[in-house]
Amino acid sequence: MHLFFRSWISIKRQTGKVLPLFLIVFLLGLMVSSALSVSQAINRTDERLRQQLPAIATVIMDYDALDEYIDIHGSNPDGLSMTPDIIEKIGNLPYVRLFDYAVLARYAFFSQDLVLPMDPSLYSETPILEEVVLEQLTSMSLPVEGLETFLLKGVYNYQVADIEAGLITLIEGRTFTEGEMENGANHVALVSQAFTHANDLVLGDVFTLESSVYYVDTSNSSLQDEDIFQDEHLVVSQEVEFEIVGIFTPTAEMTEDVHWLDMQSHMLSNARIYVPMQTMQSTFYPLIEEIEVYHPEIQLMFDGFSYQDVVFVLYDPLYLEAFSLAAAEFLSDFWMVNDLTNAFEPISASMQTMQQIAGYIVLGAIVAALIVLGLLMMLFLRDRKEEMGIYLALGEHKKNIIGQMIIETAFISCLSIIIALFAGNLLASHISEAMLVNDLAIYEGVTRLDTSGGTNDFNEMGFAMELSVDEMLEAYSVSLDATTILWFFGISVGMILLSTTIPTMYILKLNPKDILMKGSIG
Repeated sequence: MHLFFRSWISIKRQTGKVLPLFLIVFLLGLMVSSALSVSQAINRTDERLRQQLPAIATVIMDYDALDEYIDIHGSNPDGLSMTPDIIEKIGNLPYVRLFDYAVLARYAFFSQDLVLPMDPSLYSETPILEEVVLEQLTSMSLPVEGLETFLLKGVYNYQVADIEAGLITLIEGRTFTEGEMENGANHVALVSQAFTHANDLVLGDVFTLESSVYYVDTSNSSLQDEDIFQDEHLVVSQEVEFEIVGIFTPTAEMTEDVHWLDMQSHMLSNARIYVPMQTMQSTFYPLIEEIEVYHPEIQLMFDGFSYQDVVFVLYDPLYLEAFSLAAAEFLSDFWMVNDLTNAFEPISASMQTMQQIAGYIVLGAIVAALIVLGLLMMLFLRDRKEEMGIYLALGEHKKNIIGQMIIETAFISCLSIIIALFAGNLLASHISEAMLVNDLAIYEGVTRLDTSGGTNDFNEMGFAMELSVDEMLEAYSVSLDATTILWFFGISVGMILLSTTIPTMYILKLNPKDILMKGSIG
């Protein structure tokens, strides 16, 4: 009799005994399906959320490690500053599309003729908010009559990373040329459209700033800005002309529900002037030389440049993790890579918990299957001892008997695990989403990027990332894909075959005479 036909007859004759096997396999399959569905959903969600991130990273000071070092040694470590050499090594990693860093100069460039953009209508058309906006704008201005200060950003990359990363948009003109970046004598600048409107300037115009150094004994805590920036405190000054070669606008839209940090970033961008780094350095060198000669007592205050706003623009946000590991090899123990992934930290923490639970469930289901199904098969085989003894006595090969047991179990289990696959996916969807909603209920509105609060702070640089609870939940969905189905059937079939074959192989070590004469197995 054909093996498959014999297996089918055996199943029909033992319907009452088949049902327990069906239910047990269904329950175990339900556990595996639910866990795998959740695990795959978490992986897909993590990928979707990462794809929404700006593909940028920076390096920040690890203040915990620094504080620990200072506590032990009582002083700062040597070589603590971030150097261009380290930045360029990291920037040459294959994950990086381009990188940039800058020298920032605030309270170093002044004008008695130019003004900062102060039009509140750029940010709000609501009269109540206009007062708040105007107050913010005024706080950026120098409170000295007839004198204004401007923030210049000397960039390393002629493409300007802020444009490539989407922080600002070039609307007229061009960025810098490589020649302008190398020759500090070429005083070219990118300015905001708001700056040109405020000062009646157009593309190609030349404007003049005074590069000045003011110094006063800061031990007098009662001194205000209006006291410091007076002619009697002017140490050295020179006029610098800049040609406008490009005009930009901040990218962030100022809607009614805009976050205050985005509004502040918008204001800072409008007031910022981009120039080549070499221009910044060549402008300051004459001042430093003059200070060395005529004011050596304050020389240390102007010794060297501090490199800030370090930005690495990657090819893909999914490279962030690999980039972080690769960049860490070039960094000391007191620096670390930072990106915007903590914008969805609330849901990440919940998903990590669910991922661990899912792993435990799959492992538990496999162990339970081997034990429970193994014992169940032993019981089935003991009930069928005479049948197996007769098969063996009639000369049937042991492999065919093993095959029959496997076919019977597989036939029953196939229908069970197929139903369990869809039922587990549905169950996982409801339970996991309910867990996420419950975990995220404590967060109101949106979650905001957790900034470093120090050098290369994303918010200070103008980059920000926020996700609402609804957006995070929308990215999470439990669905069946090819990977989930393959993993499910691979695990299910594997544990069924293993739990069936092991007891069958053990029992068939006995010969037919022992089975028929003793009336027992094992």
